[in-house]
Amino acid sequence: TGNADIVGVIGGPPCQGFSVMGRNNADDHRNSLIGRFIELATSLEPAFFVMENVPGLLAKRNRPVLDAALEKIPDKYTVLGPLALNAADFGAATNRKRIVIIGYDPLRCGSMSEHDFEPNPDTNIGVSVKHAIGDLPKHRASRQILNEFSWTKRTRNRNLSDYAKQMRIAPPSGLGDPNLNAHHKAGLISGCDPTEHTTTTIERFAKVAQGKQDAVSRYQRLAWDGKAPTLRAGTGSDRGSYQAARPIHPDEPRVITVREAARLQGFPDWFQFHPTKWHSHRMIGNSVSPVFSEAIFRVIAAKLAQFDDRRDAA
Repeated sequence: TGNADIVGVIGGPPCQGFSVMGRNNADDHRNSLIGRFIELATSLEPAFFVMENVPGLLAKRNRPVLDAALEKIPDKYTVLGPLALNAADFGAATNRKRIVIIGYDPLRCGSMSEHDFEPNPDTNIGVSVKHAIGDLPKHRASRQILNEFSWTKRTRNRNLSDYAKQMRIAPPSGLGDPNLNAHHKAGLISGCDPTEHTTTTIERFAKVAQGKQDAVSRYQRLAWDGKAPTLRAGTGSDRGSYQAARPIHPDEPRVITVREAARLQGFPDWFQFHPTKWHSHRMIGNSVSPVFSEAIFRVIAAKLAQFDDRRDAA
């Protein structure tokens, strides 16, 4: 606001034209928004900018779009990437590979290199499906409807993983809907309603071993000691009606709930999506893992602070 400097611009232009799960259409008009994002981000002259997209952006047929966008970046910015990173390597419970491009102004930010964004095996201890969702209520738990959402009493667990403890914390001051935050503070959790399956589907899912796929739906059953596959959003009928496969719960003969998907992606329990399951899963499938995002921005924040410290010392 006013004359304040813009510190950062962060965005993820539409990825559908580059995604291998969609039509992968080189002529998708949304592909041009990669370049438009770069133009808008740099025109604001931030200290840094970050752009995220799918791995398909590096495919041979799509690379010209990316290269043309990168050419729009003013010379004053140092550019890192494209970096091919996996959220699982930064503490998320899901394999989610993404392409990240970072630009920064060395006159306003400490020096960064691609090495700064390499996962550290000493600090990024593997988080499993069990760590992420093992403490969530079972599907038979009683529920109540409050503020359009279905709420379940949070289970008491003395052996919570560090990941689960982090997911259970209250929101920072000023974030979240006050009414929904009050339910969270009272020990309630939303998004635990299971999908209702037919008897045939239940019987089929029950026979699938952990880590294997159902022969009909091709849905994968999660393994407690493994990672979730990439959670996908799917597309509407106007974009090919590509189904977003929801993984099967490790023990129960059903697909995962909204809250289980949110946990696997790294969203804290106070975060609300949509009262409708389909919309909620699509929001999660379209998102960047907050755990992954935090790891990236911790590095950038430290470099900004480093530059400020040097400036103050001068």
